[in-house]
Amino acid sequence: MHKEFYSDQDIPVFIEGQIIHTLNFISAPQRETIPLHSHGSGCYEIHYVAQGRGRAVFSGQACELAAGTLYITGPYVEHAQVYSVQDPIWEYCLYLKLDKGKTFSQLAGLFEQTTFWSGRRQFWAEDILKALFRELERKDTGYKIQAEAYMKLLLISLIRKYKQNHPDKRASTPPSISSRASLIIEESFLYGYQTLTLETLSERLGLSQRQTERLLLGHYGKNFQQKKKEARMAASVIFLTDTTKSITEISHLLGYSTMEHFSAAFRTWYGISPLQYRKQKINPSQDTV
Repeated sequence: MHKEFYSDQDIPVFIEGQIIHTLNFISAPQRETIPLHSHGSGCYEIHYVAQGRGRAVFSGQACELAAGTLYITGPYVEHAQVYSVQDPIWEYCLYLKLDKGKTFSQLAGLFEQTTFWSGRRQFWAEDILKALFRELERKDTGYKIQAEAYMKLLLISLIRKYKQNHPDKRASTPPSISSRASLIIEESFLYGYQTLTLETLSERLGLSQRQTERLLLGHYGKNFQQKKKEARMAASVIFLTDTTKSITEISHLLGYSTMEHFSAAFRTWYGISPLQYRKQKINPSQDTV
């Protein structure tokens, strides 16, 4: 297996008048912990573990990952992922955006409503994903048409599985946001929380800083500083479980100028110090004052 990353492909899948755009295609080893994060309205990720082991957290619930694990996260589902150093994960990850049409589609509606699903031993998905990435790599004549066919096969197969446990109620729909803007915002906070500034994010979006703040408030209910602090704090608890890293080192990894600044921010957010949190995770039965 070799690392593959195809961005801004926008392979559209038409399902009964609705369009599901696949924007990013990734096949790669996971060498970094992915901190707790969530996606905005209409945004979904499909993850398939091809090999290795790890752990994912979905809305506070831990789940062991192994070869054949397939999981999907939709809007506002908080999730994080930690890899095993001894047996690192190689996964396929697809980033999708639902473009709702004017007419109701039962199939696309079921996809939209299912904001989380996971299953083990879903090896059928690997054959589809391998064929899909083969088309994207070779770029033979008509490869986008073939890629769309494989995506449709993958999505229809998933929707059939959703039918067994689909929710009864629809989630409320926040203000719309473009696929490109959504992807820029989520990747910026997920991977650039250490040094990200409002000015930098605004430049990436092609908006003024005031427009960017309005977009964040309307779509996520948080301003820039709240989103950045949320991303830092989510990453901090994952780093603290790695006892090979000192708290000073972690504070630098998170973009804090000093350990004292990080400790104060952590205590304000979680109510305890980073050291207390680490002790509790290492020895949960030990009372920490």
